[in-house]
Amino acid sequence: MLASGKRPAECLHDLVVTSLEVAEQQPYATAIYQNEAQYLREIPGFHHIQSAAGEIQRSWLHVIDAGVADGSFRVDIPPRVFYRLIRDAVWLSTRWHQPGGSYSTHQLAKDVTSLFLHGFAASASGHREAREQQRGQADR
Repeated sequence: MLASGKRPAECLHDLVVTSLEVAEQQPYATAIYQNEAQYLREIPGFHHIQSAAGEIQRSWLHVIDAGVADGSFRVDIPPRVFYRLIRDAVWLSTRWHQPGGSYSTHQLAKDVTSLFLHGFAASASGHREAREQQRGQADR
């Protein structure tokens, strides 16, 4: 992913989008994995699930580690903790997010990425931009 020349924040966003799209395309498989992963790992013949999950985790951690290394992500939060928090936020959103509704999967991915990289506290400029955007929508 980083080989594409994108910055770590862009790659993180791409991972969020891809995760949400896979969950949207495969809702039943996603639910089974989320609810039964530990059980499936114990069944002979399903070792590929653990292998695939490890590969996915390594992809996320590679992007997060690159962001820490280049100074775009914080150094005071362990990358594995950040990974687990954002992964769980993305996973659990599949329980309430309605794909195809007014709140698109791409908007959800943008918001998740923004929240995890920039927080939820309002900045003066962010507040001003949001008000201007709301006024523009009301004028339509």
